[in-house]
Amino acid sequence: MYRYKVDETKFYLALKKAGFRSLSDFAQRNPVNRMTLFHYFKGQGPFSESYYTICASLGLDPLSLLSQVSAGIPCEFVDEILPIAELATKDNKQLAVMIIGSRAKGTSKQYSDWDLGLTTGSAPLTTHDYFRIKRVLTEAADDLPRSLDVVNLDQAPHWFLEKMDYTPIFLSGNRSAHDFFLGVLHGSQKKC
Repeated sequence: MYRYKVDETKFYLALKKAGFRSLSDFAQRNPVNRMTLFHYFKGQGPFSESYYTICASLGLDPLSLLSQVSAGIPCEFVDEILPIAELATKDNKQLAVMIIGSRAKGTSKQYSDWDLGLTTGSAPLTTHDYFRIKRVLTEAADDLPRSLDVVNLDQAPHWFLEKMDYTPIFLSGNRSAHDFFLGVLHGSQKKC
């Protein structure tokens, strides 16, 4: 039976790609203790000994019993929009894609459209880049059962931000750009 550990090199590459400056930065912005990660690097996890025992008793590789679930994103049908959002962030490392509108509010119906918000944080997304990304997303979403609307949050009017009485759901891309936008959003909401 195989045992697994978190590959430290792969983890650090993923950390940088996601926009985190360091392991400390990652731990501060997520409910994770740095020591837990160090244990994972040394082979202490990511599975418990009980799980390894179960797999050994069944004669199975620990990965063979696992199946992918949505990325912990609290939104119904998120698996249909996540690959499209990741398309947008693949070539733009500064971009964050968020779910906004009724799906982020929790008031959506089964066939409510997808409202995605785009931001690049402190260096606002240009109109040219917005339309380029919007075109890519719209084309990729052609086969979805729900329609797609894309909003440039960096150029959204104040009245639009003031009406966002919910927290957008981070979907893909640069977490720092997302966090910066949340600061802008909460500042706009305090003004009203």
